[in-house]
Amino acid sequence: MDARKLCAAHPKGVLKIQISRGIGGRGYRIPEFPQVTRVLSMHPLPDYPPDLRKIGVATRLCKSRLGINPALAGIKHMNRLEQILARAEWNGEEIREGLMLDADGYVIEGTMSNVFLIKKGVLYTPKIDRCGVAGVMRGITIATALEHGIDVLESRVTLEELDAADEVFLTNCVIGLWPVSRYEHRTYGVGPITQEIDRWLRMKAENELVAARND
Repeated sequence: MDARKLCAAHPKGVLKIQISRGIGGRGYRIPEFPQVTRVLSMHPLPDYPPDLRKIGVATRLCKSRLGINPALAGIKHMNRLEQILARAEWNGEEIREGLMLDADGYVIEGTMSNVFLIKKGVLYTPKIDRCGVAGVMRGITIATALEHGIDVLESRVTLEELDAADEVFLTNCVIGLWPVSRYEHRTYGVGPITQEIDRWLRMKAENELVAARND
């Protein structure tokens, strides 16, 4: 209910929801009776150029890698040190996102996004079973593609497969979908399947917004 009130009061913004066990003493032991704390905070939308969804973004490969820990894989926990180190590797706005590998050299995600590849009409996305964040928009994108008859495979993605992809795009709940126009020295077109998926996601978001307003 609090989240709905915040969204109603700020229709254009980013609602951040954080949940923790609350305040504890020194050390790492979990309190026997934790006082769960929930924090809701509203933030302005980032000032990204709107045409990025049409022309695509340039990306780079990060040197910082993700440690493998299946127990935390998929969770958007509050330890973002790996992503902070990776994002500190470049400045400026020419490069919009950095792609991160795991300790074994497989493509996992961007510093703030999930990664999708299209090859011969099939949609591929890295498995998030050993590390990385299984983003909300990632799940929506997979479900939407399947609803429209696109085959989706979650797999171990290599740099060679990334280089050989026909289309590449990124997702998160704030940016929606960004096509990748360049990765290092490899260029991609904003392909037809990427455009279709983006259109479907926009339609779904608009329909959900209308339903929420009528609720």
